[in-house]
Amino acid sequence: MSQEELKQALKEIIHKHREIEGLSIVSSEGLPVVSLLPTEIDEIVISAITATLISVGEKANLQLNKGFLRRVILEGDNGYIVITSIDENTLLTAFTSKRVKLGLIFLALQEAVEKLKPIMQKQALETTAEIQILNNT
Repeated sequence: MSQEELKQALKEIIHKHREIEGLSIVSSEGLPVVSLLPTEIDEIVISAITATLISVGEKANLQLNKGFLRRVILEGDNGYIVITSIDENTLLTAFTSKRVKLGLIFLALQEAVEKLKPIMQKQALETTAEIQILNNT
């Protein structure tokens, strides 16, 4: 199942990039897809927040004529939250400590997107095929 593939991919990304404390894949509508998060982070809440932040960022970029929104970065006293797009329907949110180098996080997330995108495409194709089968019966 693609859900398990996604979870395994997230585990591999976190294992390779120890500075990432958690990852969440979220639909652009704010629904959780799959996550590996610290226990204190609520997957449903962070999914809704992620979609809202991207939506606001896209509107701001459009209004200010800044082009395509690449990522949203939140910096707090204890770390960063970085949100980027996997595809037009899916977002990736990463949680890090404060002591990371953001350039390394950007590279790690780019690598993560390249790893996750084919899995997401496979899942979309499987879903489309299932819908077509249901429509034909």
